[in-house]
Amino acid sequence: MPSCGIRGGSLIQGDSLTSLCHAADAVRREIDRGDLEEAKAELEMLRELLWFRLQHYETVLVEHECELPFPRGLQPEPPLDVFDDEDE
Repeated sequence: MPSCGIRGGSLIQGDSLTSLCHAADAVRREIDRGDLEEAKAELEMLRELLWFRLQHYETVLVEHECELPFPRGLQPEPPLDVFDDEDE
């Protein structure tokens, strides 16, 4: 894929950055409480937020015919857990 002449980056708005920080804090709190199941659930929510941002970043670069700084189509490993709205 040709380079689009710009270096790709990701801007995180303050409210989104705050959400990421709160999600990380929630993981830490649950670990401190010794509730590893809840910590894992909180961590999955954080992973989902981060992977969504990365996939959106990839989509935008591809749409603008920009070279990706990583292999196309990266997937989370292990795969993200799927939660139903009823689980929350």
